Amino acid sequence: RSAPLMPPKRPRSPPPSSLALERLPIKDLPASIARALKEGQNSLLELRQTRSADAHGNAILLAAKQGVDAARESTFPFLDDSAAARDAYALSSLWWAEVCLIEPQLLHGEPTSAEAPGGNASGAAVCFALREAQRGAAAAALRACDLALLRGGVDEWAGAAAPLMKWAADLQARAPVSPSSAHSASTPAPVVSGSTTANSALAAAVDAAATAEAEQRRWETSCRQYVRGRRGGRSLPRLSASSLSPSDFQSRYLTPSKPPPEPVVLAGLAADWPALTTRPWSDFEYLRRLGGSRLVPVETFAARDATRGYLGGSWERTVMSLEELIGMVVLPSAEAGGCAGGGVRGDASAEGREKAEAEWDGSASGDTSCVGVREGLPSGANDEGGGDRLCAYLAQYQLLEQLPDLRRDILVPSFCGVLAPEDTSAPPWCEVRNEAPLISAWLGPAGTVSPLHNDPYHNILVQVVGYKYVRIYGSDQTHRVYPLDGERCNTSRIDLDEFERTLEAGVRPEAGAHRHQHGGVEPTDRPWPECFSLFEEAPFWQGVIGPGDGLYIPRHAWHYVRSLTPSFSVSFWWGARMGLARVDAECRQEKGTGPAGGAAAAYDGDEQAVYSHPQFRAVY
Repeated sequence: RSAPLMPPKRPRSPPPSSLALERLPIKDLPASIARALKEGQNSLLELRQTRSADAHGNAILLAAKQGVDAARESTFPFLDDSAAARDAYALSSLWWAEVCLIEPQLLHGEPTSAEAPGGNASGAAVCFALREAQRGAAAAALRACDLALLRGGVDEWAGAAAPLMKWAADLQARAPVSPSSAHSASTPAPVVSGSTTANSALAAAVDAAATAEAEQRRWETSCRQYVRGRRGGRSLPRLSASSLSPSDFQSRYLTPSKPPPEPVVLAGLAADWPALTTRPWSDFEYLRRLGGSRLVPVETFAARDATRGYLGGSWERTVMSLEELIGMVVLPSAEAGGCAGGGVRGDASAEGREKAEAEWDGSASGDTSCVGVREGLPSGANDEGGGDRLCAYLAQYQLLEQLPDLRRDILVPSFCGVLAPEDTSAPPWCEVRNEAPLISAWLGPAGTVSPLHNDPYHNILVQVVGYKYVRIYGSDQTHRVYPLDGERCNTSRIDLDEFERTLEAGVRPEAGAHRHQHGGVEPTDRPWPECFSLFEEAPFWQGVIGPGDGLYIPRHAWHYVRSLTPSFSVSFWWGARMGLARVDAECRQEKGTGPAGGAAAAYDGDEQAVYSHPQFRAVY
């Protein structure tokens, strides 16, 4: 006989401090929200102490669900956009996740050995019901955790959400799987085609690396953005990552004898990552199985704005599941872009690659008109190609904090542990990442563009899936790239695609043509691109990076990045957070805080400037 259903014996610890209401600035919240949060927390505390699924226990469970749900509703994102309200929403979402995880154990308990699969029919039915409840609870809890991270911020809330996400993952691993859904629900590590062991997978990766340089050169040949014969244009230097020690990297690239630092491609940096060998991210089905239901933030824009990125008029932020992003955007573009099976087809012809890229951005064959223009530039002659077709891009998001299984597929480069003198001498109030770099994911189709901009940290961009074209201007060329003013001063006014197409076509708009400025439109009495004449004189590096490559981008170096195929990349930011300040800017930054996100600012004579260039200086 099966044993009677017993109440759970799982010990319930007191609420972790990370999920306690005391972590929030209650005084900054409206009284109604503060009251709802206190009631929600009290109901959760009582639920944590409940051991019985009797009528009293059910009443407590119901009260906790109502209380926590009311707390979350009171801080619904569109009701109050203050930082305190976002944190309150994140906290109450994590409370809701915990309620979801407690519920099946409270109501169903833990199965006895007689109820385990293989026991009698009634015991198996009880076990199946529990596992089904656990699977539903885990899905609801993970969704609540995702919303907490999306609303409150990954940096601020990933630590608090991690135990709940692990709890949910454990429940999912124990949940029943029917034969029909076994393939979609399971998450086995895929194996590289033709390999059955990690060693053979690594050997396959080494063999692939042997032909990587030739493939990279083929992409450079077919890439429209790759400029040939331009004075000042140089190919990105390439070194084998294994030939460079961290100390060599530090002396050659972080502390060069002649500043500013220069970029370098570290070939084969990620050749031994599981993401390229035993659990390849090029298998998008693997990504679907691992976290297809998880919610992620996505940038959307019309195809006509492909080169404008976050400055385009159609650019918006939205939330969708990872499966939606892969199924609606990445896989369809893979089919159209010469990729098969969710991965990049390395033997695609140059004509095929050009056709795929043209299909993405809407340009007809031979058409040099602008698809989309950045703020600061006039519209091209033909802006209809690509039209309003919606495109999506997961850009600069800490996805690996949200999906720890993906985090295990990568390795932090050893180069991210070395610092420059300005990092080690940073003042106390400066944020310094010297142990754990900021790891961001970039996932999207061919044609996605990161406009010309600079970042406040050292950066290594590792290409895992697909190919990208990159152009880099040194930080000493800042005065030649025409930065925008205000909050977007780390972004150039120049639309690189439009600029190059205009030069190639020999088009010179009439004098007096309008160009957009940040915050408005003003006329100029000079033809374009003559109004940005210094930009054509600026020296630059350019190149194509492919799977396994790591690209070191020096802090404050201006860089433009375009995906040539469906692409998955990981970036590592480390060192002291520093801004590139405009010396002659009108705005003033309060001493001791440093510029946020590279915001342009002018400083008094005693500011802590690290290095200077014409009109600009790097500051903490």
